[in-house]
Order: sequence, then structure tokens, then C-alpha cells
Amino acid sequence: MEKNVIFCFTGTGNNLKVARDIADKLEGCSIYDMGRTDPGIDVSGCSRVGFVFPVYFLGLPLKVAEFIEGLNIPEGFPGFLYCIASYGNIHGNTVKQADAILQKRGHKLSYAANVKMGDNAITFYNRNNDIEQLTKLYIRKIGSILPMILGKETVPLGMKFRPADLYYSRMIPRVPARGEGYQVLAACTGCGVCAKVCPVDNIGMKDGKPEFGRHCEQCMACIQLCAQKAIDYRGKCAGRNRYKHPDISISDLIKFHSTHEAAVE
Repeated sequence: MEKNVIFCFTGTGNNLKVARDIADKLEGCSIYDMGRTDPGIDVSGCSRVGFVFPVYFLGLPLKVAEFIEGLNIPEGFPGFLYCIASYGNIHGNTVKQADAILQKRGHKLSYAANVKMGDNAITFYNRNNDIEQLTKLYIRKIGSILPMILGKETVPLGMKFRPADLYYSRMIPRVPARGEGYQVLAACTGCGVCAKVCPVDNIGMKDGKPEFGRHCEQCMACIQLCAQKAIDYRGKCAGRNRYKHPDISISDLIKFHSTHEAAVE
């Protein structure tokens, strides 16, 4: 029996959906939480190693870059390395960034793809996610991706778009400190969901209210998944649409982050 593994980073469920759909078609596939899994995990003997993550600021989330840099891939690893990046607006050079990190370590991606999904950048704009249309686009896209991964097809990654790298290099260093901009409103009931869905454990509870640390990834899960809409960011989110992937429940996300692994159903 084959051994396959997918490393997934997810905030509002988009990438857990992608990882589950891929894992469902593979033998012996485990899904691990990139936000909370030790990158020292052993991948030797794996037939396929996948990375599934969102696009932040036209590039890799900081935690994803850190995880790929630290992943224990043995020298001369013969397995198939691939990545899937989900994006809401523009995908930038994200998959090429992942490949560049791997190449520094003597490896490279054999296959990569970008998938348009629901946009959750609520602190920047009010996005009206057309779930029906996005679902149709996703079904077509994942339908083209799965045979490539199953068949271990190698595809060139294409050229870089330099302005995307410039934007990323300007914006991404500011991300951790952006946690200072979160506001807890009077509607907060102290349920703790925000802390449980944070993929990098950046939120703690003190006196029944959330406190934000300084290693935020800007996944927006805390804002998007609060039932009371009691978390804001510098007064920008009032009246804006909230988003969660329709096929992934809050309990799915909490379980994934608490166990660091998702069951393949």
C-alpha cells in the first residue's frame, strides 16, 4: 500500500476542502496541519508529498514558508512533490516561491496549481463570494488537478511576475504585528471559538475574552467565524460579509487544529 501525505494550512476551510478532496483519491494519505505540526515529521517512504495553502499578499503565508524550509525531506527523495495554492483574487508567484525554497534544499516541485476559492480578506474589502459560481469553478479545476497528482505528472511552473514579488516583500514582513489591530467588541460572549480556530495558536483567552499575540498570519478565521461578529480590525469589518467554506464546519477546523491531523473519510 502506498504512503502519501498532505501538509495543509487553512483558516476558513478552503484548503482543508482541497486537501480532503485530494486525499480521498490517494491510498494511505494523511493530512497534517502545517500551522501546528512539527516539520521534523518523517516523509521518507512517501510516494507523494503535497502542500496545500492559501495565497497571502500574492505569496506564501509566513508559517507555510517556515514549514517548507524546515520539513525533513531526505536527500535524494524519490517521491512526487506538489503544491496547490488557493486564492481569492490574484495568485501571484506563490507556487514558485514554494519551489524556490525546495530548490535551495536540493528538491523541486514536480507539479503545482492555483485554485480560485472564496475570498476572505475582510479587512481589505467587502467581497461578495458567489458560492454557486465558485463551486462550479472549483469542481472543474479540482477535476483537472486530481489526474495530474494521481499520475505523478510533471508540469513546468512557468515564469515569475516580478511586481508580485515586490508587493509581497513589502507587505509580508508587517504581518505578525498586524495582530495589534484586532478589536474585541461588546458582543463577545467569551465562547473561545476564535482561539480554537486560529491555525497558529495566536489567540489566548484571558478573563473570558480573546487576547491576540504577535505571530498572526492574517488568515481572518477569528473574524470570519465568530458567531456574534464580535471581532473587528481597526473598525473596518462592520457590515462586511463573513465567509467560511460551505463544506467545512467550524467543528472540522477546531478538530483539525487540535489534533494536527484530519481524518480521510
